[in-house]
Amino acid sequence: AAQLFSDKSKAAAPVELTQRVPAALRPALSGMLAEGGLDPAALRTTDTWAAALVLAQTVRHGEPDNGVDRALIAAFAEKPVIELEGLAFQFDLFDKLPETEQRDLLAAVVRDKQRWGDDPGHLTRKWLAGEADALIDPAQSSLLADAELREALLTRRNTAWADTIDGLLAKEPSVLIAVGAAHLPGPEGLAALLEQHGYTVRCVR
Repeated sequence: AAQLFSDKSKAAAPVELTQRVPAALRPALSGMLAEGGLDPAALRTTDTWAAALVLAQTVRHGEPDNGVDRALIAAFAEKPVIELEGLAFQFDLFDKLPETEQRDLLAAVVRDKQRWGDDPGHLTRKWLAGEADALIDPAQSSLLADAELREALLTRRNTAWADTIDGLLAKEPSVLIAVGAAHLPGPEGLAALLEQHGYTVRCVR
């Protein structure tokens, strides 16, 4: 994964990271770099999308070693595991974004840090309380407030996943599928899309 990320994320020409966001966000971006122990000089030759992902990791809520993906893979170690998307596909998705959208992504990371830096677990609590629609509320996420990023990173992927899941269930009706929670709710979420494929979907808490 690290090698793939490194190969994909090399910028065509060096540009200061702070110059890739609006002037009003530059002090906040500089603060995030310092807080995360990131070297601005090293990111000059990194694609904007990749720098945004690196920056997002510095404010990530929770411990990656305790991720539900790892727990599920361990719990179902004797079962075959497939990917709805591989890492190469995901990195390509970001890499093919126009530079303007990559810069919007970077700005969204900075804005969300400004808004939610003191409460990084706010969406986790809403999910646990059953407020699933909050996860796709543009008021909760600067990324989802950007129509182009929302389409590329959420809506379009949900549509592709729903088709793939439909094919999987046609072959094997008992399948466990784990996705990020933000992919589930709303009229463009997986639950609604699978209902369009003829499935009955219900929430189990």
